[in-house]
Amino acid sequence: CAPAQPLEPVACEGVPQLKNFGRLTDGAAMLDARGQAQVTQALVDYEAATGRQLVVATVPTLNGRRVDNYARCLG
Repeated sequence: CAPAQPLEPVACEGVPQLKNFGRLTDGAAMLDARGQAQVTQALVDYEAATGRQLVVATVPTLNGRRVDNYARCLG
């Protein structure tokens, strides 16, 4: 496993705060209501089976940032 790369300087500058952040936040508007319900249920089922929580977030752009740094900025 490769060591984690450091955060970019001012890595979170310009990263928007997503509203209604829960198990699923579709900030890129990729999913219709049915798709959102299916993904949310899959996340609920996964948590029930494993005791681990996952979060799924879609965004329209990473604004040139690395995905690992962007994800850290989301929380």
